[in-house]
Amino acid sequence: YGGWHINPSNTMFSSGEYDPWRALSPASTEFGSPNRTTTQDIPERGVPPPNDTVFGIVYRDMVHVSDMRALLNTSDVNHQNFSTVGFSSPISTEPFYAGVGLFQQALEAWLPCFANGSYGDMTFHFPGYP
Repeated sequence: YGGWHINPSNTMFSSGEYDPWRALSPASTEFGSPNRTTTQDIPERGVPPPNDTVFGIVYRDMVHVSDMRALLNTSDVNHQNFSTVGFSSPISTEPFYAGVGLFQQALEAWLPCFANGSYGDMTFHFPGYP
């Protein structure tokens, strides 16, 4: 699907700084990766971001799906009780809302691509293919 080099239009990537899946994503900073810059500049609808950038957000000091667990709050923020693992996170709501706000802005800009069920404005580019 393009791996590190995937560059679709109308797509936002989000990951935690220490998310193990980030190594395989376009936002990877692993040795040998293109080391693209993550930008919060929303690309125009139907237009992929420049090849040296990835549109999205990397949550500092966070792990996999920290952004999705932000509002689920229990008293076991350190996951001492096995039953709460995966259901609570010490992430503050500020980064969560920053990511959601960025996605909302992008969605508003991109929704016209989908008017009347038309995907005509969407593009998908594989490196090395026209």
